[in-house]
Amino acid sequence: NGVAAQVSLHAATPPWPGAPYDFTLANILAGPLVELAPDIAAATRTGGGVVLAGLLAAQAAEVMAAYEPHFTMMEFGTVDGWTCLAGRRRGI
Repeated sequence: NGVAAQVSLHAATPPWPGAPYDFTLANILAGPLVELAPDIAAATRTGGGVVLAGLLAAQAAEVMAAYEPHFTMMEFGTVDGWTCLAGRRRGI
């Protein structure tokens, strides 16, 4: 798709080179998503976006609460009991 020069993939643990990013995607379990919330927030530029996937619908509220101090969050969608959340990074 011609985006290889514009996309960086990194391991699930910081530090992440090149941060802050315009957009951060994390497809990992709810526990690590909650634990990494401050790091993911720091790695996402003000006004940037975040998509969080890999969590069960029953875990969405806990994950959303962990990100609300940093992002304006919303549920993006749920399929077969799996939920995806999306958000926009608030100003610091």
